[in-house]
Amino acid sequence: MKVLAFPSNQFGHQEPGTHAEILEFADKFGARDKFSFFEKANVNGVTARPLYNFLEERLSDVNGLKDVEWNFGKFLVDHKGNPYKRFGPRKNPIPDMVVDIEYLLNLRKDDIQV
Repeated sequence: MKVLAFPSNQFGHQEPGTHAEILEFADKFGARDKFSFFEKANVNGVTARPLYNFLEERLSDVNGLKDVEWNFGKFLVDHKGNPYKRFGPRKNPIPDMVVDIEYLLNLRKDDIQV
């Protein structure tokens, strides 16, 4: 399992730093060892990272909206790259996400057993 971090400055300009500055800040919290960080890019609009176009097209949020509404929006993707579930930025996803991750890991085990 991998947790990928995609910094974006589209939300209240809360991520103005360079990639190096973002990583330096992440180091203060030990986050750099827990996440794979990508270069900062847009997640919404015509200049959005293509990955986000893909995820948003397949999973709308609880209000039926496609765009990521704020920092820390989360997408859970299965081992085949299929978007599985979306979690909003204001909800602690841990209880639900643990159940979903365990479910997907079991699917993966079933899928790779030949």
